[in-house]
Amino acid sequence: MGCQKPNYFSTAPKTRVCDLFGRDYHVHKFERWMLNPNRRFFIITGPRRVGKTSFLYSTLNELHKSKNYQTIVIDVRKVISMNKNYPEKPISQKMTGLLSGKKRFKEIFPFAKITVKLPFIEVAWENKEELSLAEIFDALGETDHTFVIAFDEAQELRYGQNDLRELFASVLDSPELQNIKLIFTGSQVGILEKWLAVDDGDSPLYGRFEKRIHLNRFSPNETIRFLEEGFEQNEFDDYDFNELILAYDEVGGTPGWLIDYANDRLEGYTHRKALKNMIEKAKRNVISEFKQLRKDKKKESNYEKVMRVIAKKVHERGYTTFGEIKNYMGLNDSTVRELLIKLEDYGYIEQVGHNRYTIFDPIVVNVFIDV
Repeated sequence: MGCQKPNYFSTAPKTRVCDLFGRDYHVHKFERWMLNPNRRFFIITGPRRVGKTSFLYSTLNELHKSKNYQTIVIDVRKVISMNKNYPEKPISQKMTGLLSGKKRFKEIFPFAKITVKLPFIEVAWENKEELSLAEIFDALGETDHTFVIAFDEAQELRYGQNDLRELFASVLDSPELQNIKLIFTGSQVGILEKWLAVDDGDSPLYGRFEKRIHLNRFSPNETIRFLEEGFEQNEFDDYDFNELILAYDEVGGTPGWLIDYANDRLEGYTHRKALKNMIEKAKRNVISEFKQLRKDKKKESNYEKVMRVIAKKVHERGYTTFGEIKNYMGLNDSTVRELLIKLEDYGYIEQVGHNRYTIFDPIVVNVFIDV
């Protein structure tokens, strides 16, 4: 897993394991599971900007190089932007496009005709306009290669009119498709868990044996080491140790935000200016994401009111209680609990003890204190 010149501060999704900081345990565990032919269903979760996509690409790239695993990653957010109600069609088109770039494409699809019309590669089928997603899986199952199909931010597939979980369950159950492994990632952890519903007897995926990886934010010590080692990789020493502590205090241990801060420092910005730039960018990102919860875009929602009272109490003592939220909102118990469950599912808040709630991301706290 070693490589020359690791770069923790790369802004693009990482493709080398050595560019991942502090994930050795998760990498080793994940790769060990992936090499087991009986492990074919994986779930990777973690907060926003924690590095799930980088973890996914890096480990799969390692498996491709060492074991010749054939890997395909589908960004579900892009897929649903093309067809939210029937995502299986753009998924099949995307998989076909990615497969067409592989050397074994004609082996997998001997009845296909490839036409190169730069910058696109068009694929035509004998007596057929296009293959369905199920037909593509069947074709992959006829090969001697291990295929890993990953769905990044998979919870967005819940909007589809057809329940794709039934197809995924059939892939996991079919004796002819044992060479296919499925991975689902998500930052809206609660939403992903409820959609997959592996513990729900009514879910198509109920009873399937899954393996899970959860990536956490960095601890204070990990954050300081991450910044120190990253600066050393870039031969940068124009910083003070106290600045690293302040960076953690302001933004927590979210790798994505820390990388933005570090790159501004490398470009010559002062600690104060780099921190300000990163916080403003992060706040815009949080506000933009949170607007998706609004039904009426013009007025404040109950979600924002709940976030504001939690943020205020977190700023004062680290948590708030259900009773305090209820009193502030003036709503009944069931309505308040519905709001809290939704916010927890989307990853904005977390429950810490009985009827106590907190926000671990300092950026999110600051957003709603400022509202």
